[in-house]
Amino acid sequence: MLTYWFPSRTIDPVDAPNKPYEFSVYFEKGIPVKVVTEDKKEVTDSLELFKLLNKIGHDNGVGRVDIVENRFIGLKSRGCYDTPGLCVISLPPRAAAC
Repeated sequence: MLTYWFPSRTIDPVDAPNKPYEFSVYFEKGIPVKVVTEDKKEVTDSLELFKLLNKIGHDNGVGRVDIVENRFIGLKSRGCYDTPGLCVISLPPRAAAC
């Protein structure tokens, strides 16, 4: 089987734990300012916050995006992106908007 996910920032979703990982993200004016994990780890520094969200996404198989798009010149292009932290942090604002 051909894979486009090597090396990867996420584990394969099939290999991810089959139980939820509880954490809370706190926002101020739409900006994430704090993350608290189920083991009571609390992070407020922006770089450390993003690194922690990357780790949470990685460990739970979240953040893989595979896009096929049409280019202006008539070619199809495939992009495989691995963004676990960004995927995790983008979910709460979208859920709140629903």
